[in-house]
Amino acid sequence: MEDHEIDALELSEQRGLDWDEDHRAIRLFGDVNNQLAFTIWQALAQLQYEDPTAPITIFLNSAGGDIASMLSTVDAIQLCECPIKIIGTGIVMSAAVPILACCKPGHRFLTPRCRLMLHPPRVGLSGIQKNVENAHREMKLLHKMYKDILIQTTKMTPDVVDKYVDNMEDRYFGPQQAVKLGIADSILRRLP
Repeated sequence: MEDHEIDALELSEQRGLDWDEDHRAIRLFGDVNNQLAFTIWQALAQLQYEDPTAPITIFLNSAGGDIASMLSTVDAIQLCECPIKIIGTGIVMSAAVPILACCKPGHRFLTPRCRLMLHPPRVGLSGIQKNVENAHREMKLLHKMYKDILIQTTKMTPDVVDKYVDNMEDRYFGPQQAVKLGIADSILRRLP
């Protein structure tokens, strides 16, 4: 390995993300952030390069994180040629929900005691008025992208998405409700 190359497994272990090339499994446990998005891109690119037809399993347990990193992670999953199965366990909240929902229907699973949560974006802005106005416009655009992913990848209508993400409170629910909303397809009854 060249000095400038990155050992993806070593890097991912430092950042709360782990992937296993032999079993084509990615464990995404922790905050959705830039480091996680980078490592997801790297892991999916490597696994796709090795065999674009072999399936990949992502295990997801996250309280969420920043919206830009979520958008990057969703893009990585949707652009990958490999069939991807995702399993939500523990908690799948906030920015983690669109990551679960973005996989193809029939490939999105939850464990029986998984808890999910959707809510409006949280942001604190300060600074020069023009910059605050610009940041507010950008935040509104990112929030619309977040909602569009949910509308495009689930059974949720725009009104239902608004009920869950624009009502100024955290909305918690279990796997049965997630399946009803089309965020996931089924609840696991045994280990995959």
